[in-house]
Amino acid sequence: MTDLAEENRKLRTRLRRLTETARHNEAVFRRSLAREEALLAADDLPALIEALSVGLKDAFAVDGLTLTLADSRRELRGFLLFHGIDPGALPGVRFLEAQAVARELGEPIRTRLGAWHPHRHAHIFPASARIASLATLPLARHGSLLGYLSLGSRDPRRFDFHLAVDFLDRLGQIAALCMENAVQRERLRLHSLTDVLTGLPNRRHLEERLQQEVARAMREERPLSGLFVDADHFKAINDRYGHPAGDQALRLLAECIRSELRTSDLAARYGGEEFTLILPGTTIADARAIGERIRRRVADAELALADGQLLRLTISLGASTLEPPFSGDDPAVMGSRLLRQADQALYRAKARGRNRVVAYPELAGEVVAAGISH
Repeated sequence: MTDLAEENRKLRTRLRRLTETARHNEAVFRRSLAREEALLAADDLPALIEALSVGLKDAFAVDGLTLTLADSRRELRGFLLFHGIDPGALPGVRFLEAQAVARELGEPIRTRLGAWHPHRHAHIFPASARIASLATLPLARHGSLLGYLSLGSRDPRRFDFHLAVDFLDRLGQIAALCMENAVQRERLRLHSLTDVLTGLPNRRHLEERLQQEVARAMREERPLSGLFVDADHFKAINDRYGHPAGDQALRLLAECIRSELRTSDLAARYGGEEFTLILPGTTIADARAIGERIRRRVADAELALADGQLLRLTISLGASTLEPPFSGDDPAVMGSRLLRQADQALYRAKARGRNRVVAYPELAGEVVAAGISH
């Protein structure tokens, strides 16, 4: 009888442990499923990168997370800049040449668990992070290495190499699929929002970003400035040298504008020979200075036409700004006001003789004339 009672006790203990393991596995599965759903729900590249970095760090409750992405052609960073996001400001995100990513992962390409080593893993987690164990999940699709995800813990047993990696393998596969899809969507989106001739964003993208930047300026209580840029006597260039020369001139203007941009700035082709710049965190004085640098760069440039002739260009610019404290206006209304005032300043620059920068505050008391020949 005693032996039977002991056997029953052992069976009950074993059943309890199996039940606890099953519940634990079910909880892990549900959390993993929730993480996968969050990745699949990301509708653009910035949202996906946030889900893969900040989101997964919170979901896994790890002490460190580093997302390393292969970006040899700087395409991913270009997409982020198009969204107005500084790639260098993303916490825990690295962009490397594809060959560098492959060297760091080593062969074979697979999920790895184990202890943190100062010589092998310092580029992922510095010693100051006090990481003791880490998991490395490769992001690969169709033989192409997209990057890898590193999860770090101060608990040396959290990512012990004896543990199963099934859930992590699946997470890496889902993350790679989402990254591949996000890049394809960004390529399509970028194509629809880019001016084919100059390579700059088009007016549609400008209008999208303008509201975002106004809302951000209001939230952060920072100034937001705008510049309208217009080529002087552009019709005469087309009439005298032909439209191919006019296209060359527009590309040159775009290059001169692009060369003066900061990471946070946006320049777009507004239409025809007009360009618009949105300058976050910029006072009217600084906006005027940026405009003056662009004006000088254009005036100093020479455009070599197909027949060997050299053409010089000049531009006129109008600057305006929104400054805190802000009123309760809608961001769309304030954005329209910013562009309207910059456009009025541009017309005044034309009226004053062209090849100059005029800031909107200089127009106080003036009646701004419209219809001036470009």
